[in-house]
Amino acid sequence: MVFGISFGSTYKVNNRLNNQDELKKFQRFALNIEDSDKTSLKTRQTYQLKPLKIRTVEHTLMIPDSKDSMVETYCANRGIKFDKLTNDKILRQEAIEKRIKEPKADMKKVYINSDKLELLMARQESNIPHCENDYYEYYAPKVDFMLKSGDKIPATTLEIYSLTSTNEQALDYINKFGKKNLNPEQISVDFLQKTDEPDHCLYFALRDMGIKDIPFYVNQSTYKIADALGIISKNKGELI
Repeated sequence: MVFGISFGSTYKVNNRLNNQDELKKFQRFALNIEDSDKTSLKTRQTYQLKPLKIRTVEHTLMIPDSKDSMVETYCANRGIKFDKLTNDKILRQEAIEKRIKEPKADMKKVYINSDKLELLMARQESNIPHCENDYYEYYAPKVDFMLKSGDKIPATTLEIYSLTSTNEQALDYINKFGKKNLNPEQISVDFLQKTDEPDHCLYFALRDMGIKDIPFYVNQSTYKIADALGIISKNKGELI
């Protein structure tokens, strides 16, 4: 189970289906109930410039199951049209994997085995414990929203690099002497935040859901070292 996540519904109300007055009514309603337990609202605006300049406004409201009828009755009485997503569908592993954004041109998107990653991290330098603390202390609600929104989401970026030599020399060492003979604190295993969202914390939510093979972004150097260390899930393959 994801830390801080309860199962419920996500309602999306946008200006493709509603006029400005209906949008404002829904926003006021959502803001009035936002302070209640496990309810949150996010408004997003996007612009399409070609072929015509089109502005899209969308309100995303996340609520527990117990409030579904309240939201749907309010919308029905005011002619507000909505799309409804249920968490039992959007929080399935395969549904989450389909929503992971494609990597940048210089990156790969791969699955990493969480058990093997944490065994590696325990013997090496790592900022993962710090990121984990940040997740539980600050970012769990934001990651919760990312997962429940139904929108595309960024994976966590993993970087592995040598602390005692070049990455190429570290890779050569692993290939010659084996991954089990890697010296303690010979490499660093880090999570990087690459967006305005807490993408460096998505890993912890997926791990806490019981998912073992978790998508990551890695650069070519990290990919080679991770592959040599055996933490890439070969049964899942690369996501490219």
